[in-house]
Amino acid sequence: MEKPARKTKRCRETEMVGTISLARALSNTKSMEDVRNVLQAQLFTAAGTTKAWVVICVEGKLCKLAGSSNEHGAGVDITSLAEQVMNFDSEVAANTNSITLCDQICFLLNSGENIGVLGVPQDFGEDRERRQRLALIATFIAMAIRHVKLLVEIEKNIFLDGLTGCFNKTHGMKMLDAELKRAKRTRNTFSVIMFDLDSFKSINDEHGHLCGDALLTALGKRMQELLRNSDVKCRYGGEEFLVLLPDTSIEGAVHTAEILCQEISKLSVLWKGELVSITAS
Repeated sequence: MEKPARKTKRCRETEMVGTISLARALSNTKSMEDVRNVLQAQLFTAAGTTKAWVVICVEGKLCKLAGSSNEHGAGVDITSLAEQVMNFDSEVAANTNSITLCDQICFLLNSGENIGVLGVPQDFGEDRERRQRLALIATFIAMAIRHVKLLVEIEKNIFLDGLTGCFNKTHGMKMLDAELKRAKRTRNTFSVIMFDLDSFKSINDEHGHLCGDALLTALGKRMQELLRNSDVKCRYGGEEFLVLLPDTSIEGAVHTAEILCQEISKLSVLWKGELVSITAS
């Protein structure tokens, strides 16, 4: 029978190897889905318990990133628990960035701001050495999430127009080429809409370019609301736009174009006490 001291040493060695493996895997992640997959595959080994969990904040909402269920122990809702912990930031500024609530030891994921929580049962994380390692794991997770967010921002800056949120012309042309090839291969119908804003130069001349920018921003937001996620929205030029409509007949494209023109004519911005509107052709 294995002695307790030897068993404890072996467990800690396994957890340390798991922590190193987790850190390496997280350093290679390029998307939030990658982070999720790594945690689901390796978190329990690194943390040393199948009751470890991770909750993060995505677009203002908390969601579970890893963990066997949403409840641990005596009906503990880990999402609500994580929200409480993230509101304790001023009190969790200790060396380990941890706090104990509802029989769970929680470690803040912080990358300049609180972005989530790593948690384990209290009786499991009371050992000082283990607690320090769990705090290290929390740091690795926070760094990976921060890295992914930076990659997303870089990608947006490369492919998206800053004012409208539509794809820029370069990426739009690549998407057009890809969709044309896909339509030929699958023999599905594919349609394209091109439109420009009427007399947009005169709006810039009369009201200034900042007013024109405000109208473009409002237009981009309305296009996102009106069109399908699968429709590719592209700012082709200054006031020229391209919309790619996969699996859409010419009749469907005409109908979509008519709706776009109608909705654009309803757009306006309040500029220096005056409502400024646009139309499209």
